[in-house]
Amino acid sequence: FDIQIINTYNHPYISKLTVEKCNILVIKFDNVDDLFKHNMRTGAFYDNVNELGVLFTLYFICFIQNDTDKNAYTRVLEIYSHFSDFLYNGDTHKFSIDADEYTTLINIYIYSTSNLNQSGFLKLNSNHESLAYCASSLFKANIQIIETPTKDKGHLKER
Repeated sequence: FDIQIINTYNHPYISKLTVEKCNILVIKFDNVDDLFKHNMRTGAFYDNVNELGVLFTLYFICFIQNDTDKNAYTRVLEIYSHFSDFLYNGDTHKFSIDADEYTTLINIYIYSTSNLNQSGFLKLNSNHESLAYCASSLFKANIQIIETPTKDKGHLKER
C-alpha cells in the first residue's frame, strides 16, 4: 500500500497537485499556538521548557484509477487507519538531541480536533487523475521542548 505525503500551505482541493501515487496524504499547516506568547512559563523551574501547539489539517485523497475502480473510499479509510495507528504508538513521538552542553528532549502529543469529514468525490487539478475520493480532519500537535544540561565529570555544567 503506497502513500505519498505532501506538505502544503495551499488548500489541496484548489491547488495543482503533482503526484506520483494514487493514495495521497496532504498535510496543510494552519496556525501556531503560543509560539509568540512571552512570559508563558515563568520561574526557575520552567526556564528550560518551551511549549507550543501546531494546528494542521490532514487531507486523505485517493485518486480513482478507472471507471471500474470502486475501492477509493476503502483506500481513504485505510490511509486514515494507518495514521491512527501512528497516533497511538506513543514511542514514535519522543525525540532526543544530544549536544556538547545540552540534551534537548522533544515530546509531541498529536490529537484530533474534529471528526473525519467526508468530502466525497471531487474533481482535482492533478497530473495523475482528475477524480478522487477525499476526506479531511483537523489536528493539533502540542510540542514540549525540554533542554537539560549534560553532565561533565559528575557535575552539571554552568550556563
